[in-house]
Amino acid sequence: MCSVFQVCSRRPASVPVFGDLDADGMVDRDDLEGSNNHSFEDTLYSQNEKFNAAADVNGDGRVTNTDLFSLGVELASEGASQAAFDSYDGVLLRRGDIDQDGITNGNDVAALHASFGGSGWLQDLNEDGMVDSMDVESLITQVVRTEQSDFDLDRDIDGADFLTWQRGLGVVGEIRYDQGDANLNGVVNENDL
Repeated sequence: MCSVFQVCSRRPASVPVFGDLDADGMVDRDDLEGSNNHSFEDTLYSQNEKFNAAADVNGDGRVTNTDLFSLGVELASEGASQAAFDSYDGVLLRRGDIDQDGITNGNDVAALHASFGGSGWLQDLNEDGMVDSMDVESLITQVVRTEQSDFDLDRDIDGADFLTWQRGLGVVGEIRYDQGDANLNGVVNENDL
């Protein structure tokens, strides 16, 4: 029987438990968070200069955002602790901090929009080689893991989000998600409500 801080697995010992980068049988903060410590986050941000099979969730020989986004399902299936999930959430939110101000919020949507047409690793969340509205979609659904109408990305839909939509209604010009464009089509209208 595993304790709440250990990963319970039926895998053979030779198969890595995803997220257990130090192979000690537990997924903890040190496995997931940090830089220059061989954690998942460190491996991800190395942009494949470093590798650990326990971070390569999809088995393609690389550690990318795809592995980051899939790691949560693996942690759940392996019985990871709440502390591990909290660390995972921190890694996700730092990955979404596009403007590098220490928080992931609507300003990161604006930073993504400012990068449209580029191909920078930091902004290309969906890894298709182009920064566009699909990266905003990834920020909303994969990184923050919230609903399409959570315009301030605070993980709740409330009056502030309604006010954002209302203020954006009928505005002409380039419109962003954080201005009320829930369906990412560049227009704020009743469909976004």
